[in-house]
Amino acid sequence: IKYEHLYLYGYETPAEVEQGLQRYIPFYNEQRPHSALDQQPPAAVHWTSMPDP
Repeated sequence: IKYEHLYLYGYETPAEVEQGLQRYIPFYNEQRPHSALDQQPPAAVHWTSMPDP
């Protein structure tokens, strides 16, 4: 997240960092493909691995 987002945007205040991360983390977990997860986002892998109730 540091290299893919924080360093690219160069936020100047802690409030800007917080707002930027609030936007980026959902993308990172729910949409961004991860090579270690066969190009799937972490949320998809997590929810498909959960046993049925």
